[in-house]
Amino acid sequence: MDASIFASVKSLDMEALNVEVDALLKSLDGLHIDNSIKQADSLLAPAHEQLMQAPRYASNPATQEGSAAEAAARVDDQAPWVESLLQEMQRSPSVDDARQRVASALQAFQQHVQLQFAHSSESWKAQAQHQADQNQLLKRAVLIQHKRHLQRDYAMQQMKEVTVLLHEQVRDLETKNYKLNMHLKKSLRHADDQLSLLHPPPRDAF
Repeated sequence: MDASIFASVKSLDMEALNVEVDALLKSLDGLHIDNSIKQADSLLAPAHEQLMQAPRYASNPATQEGSAAEAAARVDDQAPWVESLLQEMQRSPSVDDARQRVASALQAFQQHVQLQFAHSSESWKAQAQHQADQNQLLKRAVLIQHKRHLQRDYAMQQMKEVTVLLHEQVRDLETKNYKLNMHLKKSLRHADDQLSLLHPPPRDAF
């Protein structure tokens, strides 16, 4: 970096830069993009927090170890964008130029997130289609199983009806058989009586 530019950057009012960073963070809500794009706030906030709290980390690293590890984990995948944004701000000779540079960086970040969201959307669509296909197969299997249950229930009902009919026929045959037996016995007794009248037994001579 040129010495004059470096000197001008060093002479920038830190409170003004802090105000600019806060304004940039708040401007993310006005991008009107998906919630995943609005996560840029969580991208810039940890870096700004680390810059503002760096002396405290240096003076008391033991008490800040957990917070530092947490912040590092949050910005691990966002570090390239944070680094690029910080470099653009360091190259800026004025607050207006910093605003323009950061606006360009945010626009590039927005396009990047939109592209990632498009890829994710395609992946979600593919997963949803796969799930829909699986659900359709499951519905068909359930319908087939339901039809089989209906057929089995129908067959069982038919068997019950046939069984009842057979039982009725058996009872009817038993009744007829009983009547025939009674009629046969009556006929035999009547025949015996007729024979006795036609052929009476001989009387005793004495």
